[in-house]
Amino acid sequence: FTIPAGYVFDMLGIRRCTLACFALISVACVIRCFDLNSIPYTTVIAHFSAFLTAIPGVFSFVLPGAVSACWFPPNERVLASTIGSIMNEFGVIFSFLIGSNVVSDPNIEQSHWVIKIQYLNYTRAVTVFVVILTLANAVYLPDKPYIPPSKTAASPRENFWTGLQKVAFQRNFLLLNAI
Repeated sequence: FTIPAGYVFDMLGIRRCTLACFALISVACVIRCFDLNSIPYTTVIAHFSAFLTAIPGVFSFVLPGAVSACWFPPNERVLASTIGSIMNEFGVIFSFLIGSNVVSDPNIEQSHWVIKIQYLNYTRAVTVFVVILTLANAVYLPDKPYIPPSKTAASPRENFWTGLQKVAFQRNFLLLNAI
């Protein structure tokens, strides 16, 4: 899915692609805030929410390299790409650590309703955090820096399909994809 994500990213640019990803995650979080046991289509809604969250996951492979190429000078791009690439995994780790401390393990002493309320409170707190990040990105994040960090960041980008055709039959590209 990386090639279609790269194409969509090439069409939309950094700002619109990032905002679209944040918007999808925000909508998915808002859907999870509802008490799903009272809705007859609980499984469908839960899967739809997971689907909305998964779409931006594909862009997490494309965006770090593009952001580092546009926003950082050449001597800092590897570090910026690395940090951007591993932040998704840190978010997953952090959510498991926080979630397991907020929502208690089910046992005989606790009722189903206590755990359900803890889960809904945790989900609502995450939703508030995600919506705040979405609004901050909508207000602040420009498509590119006002002053480019290097000549390569200021140079115009090549068309996605033209660039893909140029590298598609290069030996190193084929070896990398074979691995």
